[in-house]
Amino acid sequence: MPVRDGRLDLLFHAPPAEGLELRLTLADEAAADLRLQVTDGSDGLDGLPGFRPRPPDVGVAGSHTSELVAVTGSHAL
Repeated sequence: MPVRDGRLDLLFHAPPAEGLELRLTLADEAAADLRLQVTDGSDGLDGLPGFRPRPPDVGVAGSHTSELVAVTGSHAL
């Protein structure tokens, strides 16, 4: 698990529908200002209300071959 700049990053690809359980043991002083940030990335926008497909002459940039929806939330623990 990479730790950088005081951050621990975990990446799960295609987690099971029932979710994951993660347990961390922290020193008391580390837990005082702990924040959890979670991001979900899903391919495809066609199920979203109001979605209109991009024109055929407009490409997709980046590491995905389709539109990507990313939702992030941050919570103090």
